Amino acid sequence: MANGFGSFYIGNSGLVNAQNALNVTANNLANVDTPGYVREQVRFSDKSYITRVNPTPGTNIQQSGLGVSISDVAHARDIFLDKAYRRENGRSEFYSSMYTTVSYVEDILQEIDGEEFKESVADLWQAFQEFGKDPSNSTNQSLVLQKSELFLSRTQSVFDDLKKYQQNINEEIEDKIERVNEIGKRIHEINLDVQKIEANGLETAMTLRDERDSLIDELSGYLNIEAKENSVGVVIVKVEGVDFVNEDYFNKIGLRVKESAKGTGFYTPFWGHLSDAAQGESGYTDVFDMTKDISTEYNNDIGSIKALLFARGENYGEYEYLEKDAIISSEDGYPYDDGQKKELSDKYDYSKIADCVVAETQADITYLLHQVIKAMNDILVPNKQMTDAEIQATAKDGGTTIEATDAKGNTYIITNKTKILDVENCNVGADKKLPPEELFVRDNCERYTEVTYEDVNGVIQTLYVYNEENEYDTNTLYKLGNISINPDLLKEVTKLPVYKQNGTEDRDGAVDMSLGSQITEAWQKTSMIIGPDDAVPCNFEDYYDKIVDRLGIAGNVYYTASQTMSATVASVDNQRQQVIGVSSDEELSNMIKYQSAYNAASRYITVISEMTDTIVSGLI
Repeated sequence: MANGFGSFYIGNSGLVNAQNALNVTANNLANVDTPGYVREQVRFSDKSYITRVNPTPGTNIQQSGLGVSISDVAHARDIFLDKAYRRENGRSEFYSSMYTTVSYVEDILQEIDGEEFKESVADLWQAFQEFGKDPSNSTNQSLVLQKSELFLSRTQSVFDDLKKYQQNINEEIEDKIERVNEIGKRIHEINLDVQKIEANGLETAMTLRDERDSLIDELSGYLNIEAKENSVGVVIVKVEGVDFVNEDYFNKIGLRVKESAKGTGFYTPFWGHLSDAAQGESGYTDVFDMTKDISTEYNNDIGSIKALLFARGENYGEYEYLEKDAIISSEDGYPYDDGQKKELSDKYDYSKIADCVVAETQADITYLLHQVIKAMNDILVPNKQMTDAEIQATAKDGGTTIEATDAKGNTYIITNKTKILDVENCNVGADKKLPPEELFVRDNCERYTEVTYEDVNGVIQTLYVYNEENEYDTNTLYKLGNISINPDLLKEVTKLPVYKQNGTEDRDGAVDMSLGSQITEAWQKTSMIIGPDDAVPCNFEDYYDKIVDRLGIAGNVYYTASQTMSATVASVDNQRQQVIGVSSDEELSNMIKYQSAYNAASRYITVISEMTDTIVSGLI
């Protein structure tokens, strides 16, 4: 040995390092149930050796050691398992959130004051069937009004509940983005603290590393992330492929309301450091690309925030998304010009709500309502379009248009595309007045405007011009919030147009019994599709069944995926816990081992002390 007391150095190193190992083991045992705690492992190494005799050819180096030291207290983690866990955790949270949303929407549809929404559709059809048997019966008429009002109110109730749910989702998105920013800020602070503590190479910031890893695990449930530690202990986190936390700073995620979402308050997450608000909408860089199909293949089905954005949609779902082609396909753009047609086509692009559970369901139920309203109103108060021949026969100048004016002096140009009341074939109520009363009315827009013109014989003629729906004037739309049951009919149900007009042999004021067959034909007509990909048209009742079926299929898919992902997460986490988790049995075994090593080192020092004392005493 280097000197007479070298053995004491050896014994002391064993004593000190056994004590340190006991401390580490005790710390592991104390944190056996601490969430996020990663077990620490003691690694020993030899201290430096002292050469006693220079070797000669054919002989070994003669050395004596100075004991043992703790080379490192390892932070037991597997980066590959961490990566797998975080990816699968994000995917599990995505499908779990989607399934929760679908389940909630199903509950809204199936439970309104204890009754299914479908019952209101079936009840309305039953009421019209009874009405068709005897349209003049006041009981049947009142039943139609009652069930129509109930159908309208329940549709409004469902739509409002879905809107409230969208707002709840919106608030949840806001809360989660706030939490994401808190996590990013804290990870950045921990990065700085870890660098400070570990800069001298003598200490590992175990507690801070555990906290940071737990935060990254939590973050993985919200967004698609990548986390990688560099050579100086800084973890660089990317969110959706963009730097979120790096060596110098963290990039805060902002929230904004898009121009197209004004009136809803729906938030869209964006990158503040990559955006320029001065450039308007085009100047923003969104965190999520919502234009791509959601698929595991594209690795974009990750994170609960994206699931919530996807389920909520960018706006409220309206019937126009399903009726877009009918709205804008009118020849010559009537009632829209080419610019308006393109604007509407962009605004009501179905892809904006496709598979967005809440918004798509809103569009479906309002489309059903709109189709029922149009069909029933058009039967009770029919429209027609004059032919060129009819116009030429009555127009003052014999041309293909008629110039008419209303009571306020406004001019109307009647063409072969102008819808007017079909006076010859329409029924009237008991009051015999024209135009007859429609069942569903727009609150701020009459069904017809009465106009007059002078015909070719100089006689003043009257037309009733239908006020068409125009997306640029919400007052003209048969739309929730703008429609109600005709108050005149509610006051006096006999005004319901069920009587033939007097003046001809077959229209002598009798009840029009053909109304029943017309209503049945309209109700059973298979003309509705639930989306652009639907190849099988259906009637009103079947349409609602399709809404429920689609939700059920989506819910089953999301549930299955959620269960599969949850099992995968549990499996990966189990493997991870075998690496990072604390086993009380293993730690107790280590405790006994290090306690024995401590005792052995203590006895070793005692023996060396006695030997030294004997040698010293013998020399005196």
